[in-house]
Amino acid sequence: MSDSIVYDHNIIIKDNLGCFSLGYHLVKYNGHVLRIYASSSMQSQKQNIICIKNLSTQFEFNFNVGPTNKTTLLSYTIETPFMYLENILLIEADTITQIDEEPGPYYQHVIYFVNLQNQEVKTVISNIKGGGLRPIGQKYVQTGVYWDDGKSRIYKWNDLEKLDKDLKPVYICAKDTYIYSIDWSSSSIGALANCTGIKTSVNSEFIELLDSNLNFIMKLNVKEMFPNYKPIEYNDEDTNQADPICIIFGVNNNILLFVECFYSQILDRNVSGFANCYCWDFTSNTQVHFPTIKLTSLFNKVIPFRDYTTGTMGIKYIALEEFNRSYWYKIYESD
Repeated sequence: MSDSIVYDHNIIIKDNLGCFSLGYHLVKYNGHVLRIYASSSMQSQKQNIICIKNLSTQFEFNFNVGPTNKTTLLSYTIETPFMYLENILLIEADTITQIDEEPGPYYQHVIYFVNLQNQEVKTVISNIKGGGLRPIGQKYVQTGVYWDDGKSRIYKWNDLEKLDKDLKPVYICAKDTYIYSIDWSSSSIGALANCTGIKTSVNSEFIELLDSNLNFIMKLNVKEMFPNYKPIEYNDEDTNQADPICIIFGVNNNILLFVECFYSQILDRNVSGFANCYCWDFTSNTQVHFPTIKLTSLFNKVIPFRDYTTGTMGIKYIALEEFNRSYWYKIYESD
């Protein structure tokens, strides 16, 4: 469930600009927040266990990523975990196993289903070629991009525990295309009220509204949703980029965020520009206002969210930013 992912918490260490490193994995469970992270056992110098800590009660347990200490995580991170069922946490990671009698290591893409009541772990060796599962409501999941064709796949939610089989996806997404779950029942317009999904494409202002079976309903120009939208106007001398405008979508917690970035300059040691942010809350069927952001780094990804940890339920967004091949997160608040 995408609404089980927590994006802001007082455990996150931020610098004086509000930036923080990648790798904080936080999930809501039973009124508490869990932190999921990789670590090493005393018998291993490499990360070979995954730890789950309740930040409220401080209760913590861990499990091995493989059957022996010879299985470790391929990289020093795990994919974004989320609640699969009410008491089942899904964690995804790539592992590597060194087998003595074989010349090379053995790589696997693994999905762990962790029962948070009894700490039992079910392991599924996944067949999918694109890691980074992302929930689409609680009916589908979208995979990461497949390395062989640049496309992602949509699978049924109930098939998550069968991804070790050769399953047929219900939908294959074109390159740079993403599907999200929404509930626009707050709209008085029938076609909008009946849609339960949105399909976006990179650098396109058009979105497609979908029904519960991912069938097309209608296409919208997202700019027309916002009465205060202002197109970015510029002259060639205003930028050193051939195509200086970049469009980014983020959809989460029944919120759509549309960001239009203008880069006047992108150099190895200097980025300048601004980002206009437009946000729509499907739950209340109203616009949420964010200030224009001065850019000194590249915006790669944005995710809007409701801040459950403060009790205010205020809408914010988290941005993945990049400068000179360094990456970090930063959270921005609405007006």
